[in-house]
Amino acid sequence: MVVRDTGKRLLRQLNSRYIYGRYPLLHAIIALIQITMVSILIRKFNAYYANRPLLTTMITNAVLGGIADTVAQTLTAFKRRQRQRAAIDPEARPHRNKDDFFSIEIQDLDHDARKVPWPDVKPYAAPPPFDFERMVRFMAYPFIMAPLQLRWFAWLNSTFPIGAGKSTTNALRRVAFDQLIFAPCGLAAFFTFMTVAEGGGKRAVVKKFQDVYVPALKANYIVWPAVQVINFRLMPIQFQIPFVSTVGIAWTAYLSLTNSAEDETLQSCESTREAQRHTMSLSNKLAISDVDLKGKRVLIRVDFNVPLDKETNSKITNNQRIVGALPTIKYAIDNCAKAVILMSHLGRPDGKPNPKYSLKPVAAELEKLLGKKVTFTEDCVGPEVEKVVNEQTNGGVVLLENLRFHIEEEGSSKDKDGNKVKADKADVEKFRKGLTALGDVYINDAFGTAHRAHSSMVGVELPQKASGFLVKKELEYFAKALENPQRPFLAILGGAKVSDKIQLIENLLDKVNALIICGGMAFTFKKTLENVKIGNSLFDEAGSKKVAELVEKAKKNNVKITLPCDYITADKFDANAQTGYATDADGIPDGWMGLDCGEKSIKLYKEAINDAKTILWNGPPGVFEMDKFASGTKATLDAAVHAAQNGKIVIIGGGDTATVAAKYGVEDKLSHVSTGGGASLELLEGKELPGVTALSSK
Repeated sequence: MVVRDTGKRLLRQLNSRYIYGRYPLLHAIIALIQITMVSILIRKFNAYYANRPLLTTMITNAVLGGIADTVAQTLTAFKRRQRQRAAIDPEARPHRNKDDFFSIEIQDLDHDARKVPWPDVKPYAAPPPFDFERMVRFMAYPFIMAPLQLRWFAWLNSTFPIGAGKSTTNALRRVAFDQLIFAPCGLAAFFTFMTVAEGGGKRAVVKKFQDVYVPALKANYIVWPAVQVINFRLMPIQFQIPFVSTVGIAWTAYLSLTNSAEDETLQSCESTREAQRHTMSLSNKLAISDVDLKGKRVLIRVDFNVPLDKETNSKITNNQRIVGALPTIKYAIDNCAKAVILMSHLGRPDGKPNPKYSLKPVAAELEKLLGKKVTFTEDCVGPEVEKVVNEQTNGGVVLLENLRFHIEEEGSSKDKDGNKVKADKADVEKFRKGLTALGDVYINDAFGTAHRAHSSMVGVELPQKASGFLVKKELEYFAKALENPQRPFLAILGGAKVSDKIQLIENLLDKVNALIICGGMAFTFKKTLENVKIGNSLFDEAGSKKVAELVEKAKKNNVKITLPCDYITADKFDANAQTGYATDADGIPDGWMGLDCGEKSIKLYKEAINDAKTILWNGPPGVFEMDKFASGTKATLDAAVHAAQNGKIVIIGGGDTATVAAKYGVEDKLSHVSTGGGASLELLEGKELPGVTALSSK
């Protein structure tokens, strides 16, 4: 483990440096190793080839293929470096760092600190990490193809021998056969192999052919006929494949760039957009594991908004939120905190004490779960609370009374007539100072309220404000989707109204490669775009006016939209309704409504999920609460679980979709199920979460 961590640190250090401010050091080191291997092969090629011709050819091909991809990755990194500079400073100085052999990014940031328009945005990010898996794929393909190439060249040599009188003619015949038969088949094999090796399915292969096959074949016919005339006319047979592979370094680099062009274009657009606007960083926030807790009062904002028995208000009916906070609480205790102070809200008491919403029952439940005494205070601020907190030693746990018993927590409440009443600003400030006085370190582990600018979320002014383990996990997974997703990136969006999710769709269209629109809002798309008869299904008149604009943006960003094409229908919105089946061709009859998708639609969804490497899901495809209309949701969930079990990143974006995962008991089989309904939605819409923004950066 120590060796592995040391290796990772070394790679990060190497990856943070450029040569002459332009060329990634790590890429250069890898290229140097590869060139050394080539020099060894060159010196001993004849001896190796005489003893083991096939193996020698395979190894030579693999090494040269690796060099070609390294060249391609270096060019990509160089171009991205130039874009990063241009995005921040269009007049970036070309002479910058010209005297420094190594330029380290943190020095760059410090050097130009006054020039950066947004201090939280890193204008000159580290180079893209060297993709070793991609290099291995580019070594594997020529390695595997070498036996076929060897036989093909041997057949050409025997069929069209180079001899007196026919040398040029036979050389041209070899070129003709090679370019008309082997070249198109070889390119097809190359793009198929690479797409499948990257995890793509049949649709991904077809799309790759549609996008790049013909341009690549045209480029092949510009370059290779002349090269092969020289090769077949002048080269001995044992050098023909190495000669082709050597010349092919540039060609394979071109193929490497072509193969990854779609992802690179998307990533380039994202990098530029990211640099050109101030955004909330998800991946650079301080976490509890980054903070020294020894001897400190650790003030933790938890989410203990648990359901209570309605008759007695003293029995907790579901303790999952308390259980979810235990790792953070135990970590603070185990790391020698002087005291662990927990604060939370419960229900909606409207800014005044109400025994119905007291957290006292939570204290008893927490004691059982921790196996440790929990001191409960009758208030959450004030001298008496401070006295209890300061008396704690050796990780004593204190649970404060409901934060929302004070109007200053939310900043407003409602009077007896239901009118909104704002809290006095001076009182809010006093309340926030009262909370701040209780801790030395602030930890936020309440992601579900991260979208609320409440006092306990943004008003605690302590030197270190870090995430707990729950929030840390949320930020890590949303960062994987929104900041640096593995591609192809698919979003699955359900829900009733288009107008409710316009901002969500617009934001994701700047990030994803593919989008499934399902659930009730799909009918608005189907009727508006294709004039499909939807019967009494949901139709969002206001949202329909934005459909064409959203589709146009998808086309512009090369985002593939998948819509349902068949439906399970009902004569009324009821669990006991009569059911039917409809397709786009026939439409849904008047008086009937679509409440789920059919088998053909499910097949489309599964294909899109199989093609993706990152899947973000928010909103079910059908009315899963009714068994008759749950099949589409269950089938989509099964496909998502299968994807996660195959190493893909599958994120459930809270709300109803989290309920689906809980209903079928698969929460632990997915990469991440978000605990924040509203917070998740606002994050996906591109909004800043006040509770996250308030955390310290690393």
